[in-house]
Amino acid sequence: MHDVLRREGWKRLVDKQLGFAQAMEAIPPGEALKRGLLDSLGFTRNRVGMEAVADRAPLVALEQAAAAGLAEARGMLLSIAGFLPLAPAHAMLADLTPADAAAAEQAGADLTRDWRLDQVEGGVWVLNRVRPANHPVRRLAAFADILRVAATDGLLGTMLAIPVDRPDAWRRWLLAASPRLGRSRADQIAVNVLAPFFAAFANSGGDDDLAERIGELWERLPGTIDDRVARETHAQICGNAPLPIRLAIEVQGLHRIGREGCRLLRCFDCPIALLAATHEPDSRRLGLPKAPLPAE
Repeated sequence: MHDVLRREGWKRLVDKQLGFAQAMEAIPPGEALKRGLLDSLGFTRNRVGMEAVADRAPLVALEQAAAAGLAEARGMLLSIAGFLPLAPAHAMLADLTPADAAAAEQAGADLTRDWRLDQVEGGVWVLNRVRPANHPVRRLAAFADILRVAATDGLLGTMLAIPVDRPDAWRRWLLAASPRLGRSRADQIAVNVLAPFFAAFANSGGDDDLAERIGELWERLPGTIDDRVARETHAQICGNAPLPIRLAIEVQGLHRIGREGCRLLRCFDCPIALLAATHEPDSRRLGLPKAPLPAE
């Protein structure tokens, strides 16, 4: 079972890698990385909003703002997103003090004017019934944290320089840069953005060493079942049988099976169903009656 999940997890990585490769044919790698990070911070409900921010916030502008200071990075992002002036409740969600909010508001107004940046339309954000930890203001503040930490070498250069000598290297860096992210979201970024992006980046530049290191890391990235799709798929294929999942590649395998199999009722095409059928007794698979027990 674990082998099947890992195999499906590899397919999902390749799918995501191809997406980044296609993006980098049209935009610079740093822009593709920025868009991937913002998309991951949008979750399901606010991916459209984060995409709109990415469309309106050039990486060069964000990096220059972050080089000037954290207030500038926050201000530019929150202004483009249409959240300024910042409501006190929104400031609390992002753990921003009144002084932080005031500084971001001033910087945001100046920067969006100087860069002539457009704001996102107000109706794009879905805020009803969004968990505080997932609120876009908090997520944008987290991205500002990342940009500020990466200000010296830029977003792409900083991410490239993170040593991947241990499976949780990306998680540790992300949480150190922005504790606002939380462990689960940091892991999601590592799996869904950084691994496939750098796999695509390595292939585009012919960097075999980086490609090999990313492939090895992909096999070891930690993961847990902490989202609805993975939970439902795990329950569907395992029932009450114990099947511990500790690797991200296996969680991604659950996602691929769930999204492309279970949701579409494509049981005939499911690798888990094939595995089960392969190991069923012939009589059961063919619908034959059970053989009678021998007489005593």
